[in-house]
Amino acid sequence: GDVMPLYDPVSKTFKIGYLQDYRPNPVGTYHPIWGVETADVAHYTSLDELIPCGGINEQDAAIGTGCFVYSEEQGLYYCFYTGHRYELLQADDSREIVQVATSPDFKTWTKSRTFLLRGRDYGYSPNDFRDPCIFRTDDGIYHMLVSTKSNGKGVLAEFTSSNLTDWTHQGIFMTMMWDRFYECPDVFR
Repeated sequence: GDVMPLYDPVSKTFKIGYLQDYRPNPVGTYHPIWGVETADVAHYTSLDELIPCGGINEQDAAIGTGCFVYSEEQGLYYCFYTGHRYELLQADDSREIVQVATSPDFKTWTKSRTFLLRGRDYGYSPNDFRDPCIFRTDDGIYHMLVSTKSNGKGVLAEFTSSNLTDWTHQGIFMTMMWDRFYECPDVFR
């Protein structure tokens, strides 16, 4: 579920990541990101597992929805995803944060263990901070929207970056209209 599409300008194909759900899921570690690829939206090739879950005591023991982005300047693929901690072991642990993995070829992914975008650092919920959506505007700036809560109300938090590495908090992009928490935001022109 929770598809994460990317048009790949290198291979000229569509790549679709998704959360692989097993029945039953392993306890605490579930939803690795798998993928498929298509050139014509009629025939698909499996890319198998792209980003595995972390260990039971790691922040990304379970993985939640993310977003794939390709940086032409760096020749690098990025996957920003939700790291969902199974157990809160310390007082300042967050249940959900945004993490990143990178790949030069969309096959071999390396997780960053230093990039940890936490909602609590910006006044948002430490338990609901997930489903990053990345888009680039005409001025070359990347925008990341994150589903979260502020003062108990669902919001989309906004962050911006010129390089996909350093992100600046821009505040609330949108407050939820129906008093609900929205998952998996997306932006359409």
